[in-house]
Amino acid sequence: MTAPSRLPALAIAALAWFACLADATARPAAVPHGSDPPVARLEKVYRPLAPGSGLDRTRRACDERGKLRAAVSTLPKAAPPGAAVDDDTWHGSIGSLALAVENLAAACQAPDRKIHHLSGEVETAEDCLGHVDRDAEAVLDQARPRELLPAMKRFQATLVRVVREPRSKQLCARRDELARLLADLEISPPRTDTQKWEQAHARVAHNLDEIKANRCGKHRGAEVELADAIHQVQDGFTQLVLLLPPRAP
Repeated sequence: MTAPSRLPALAIAALAWFACLADATARPAAVPHGSDPPVARLEKVYRPLAPGSGLDRTRRACDERGKLRAAVSTLPKAAPPGAAVDDDTWHGSIGSLALAVENLAAACQAPDRKIHHLSGEVETAEDCLGHVDRDAEAVLDQARPRELLPAMKRFQATLVRVVREPRSKQLCARRDELARLLADLEISPPRTDTQKWEQAHARVAHNLDEIKANRCGKHRGAEVELADAIHQVQDGFTQLVLLLPPRAP
């Protein structure tokens, strides 16, 4: 999402946030003694805003934008303990939520309650709140503990190496390892949506084939095609992870 032309400070805030996320070894943000854990704090601030719709709900969200900003700012930069997603996926999710909250705050402060992007797109505060809803729900869902199958743990560990070293000489061997591990995950685990599992599984398989075609076949594709295929594998695997039922608190 591009920064609004009338609010250059928003662009600076977004760039600062994503620069912070770039450090994969960053420690969780400090939490004041006696306060709620960061993810619980986000849920405590966000959930009361969820009921209702229309202008009244948007007004309430605008009134609470400072609390939303504060809650997002304390989210850990690494995936919380027990979360089944990897750090890269978590970074992307909280970065997207942070930008969505900044866009909401900018729209709330604008005289017309709208945000004007450099692309020419115009979004209302209500539109921005919809993005906050999507991203907040994603962050809260990713933070819920899940028990990965052994093959999923091995897949995730190998995938992290592929994501961080996409041009490695070992890429094709790791791609083949991912394909073997994925074959062990063809049947959906108990208490998961079989149709959604099959769709996500097929998506990962397709994009592993794209990696093979772009790097391990006779014709080498463009770097952007390889990067997109790796991203799609990562996203598809995350969908498999999130189909697993969360552990009971």
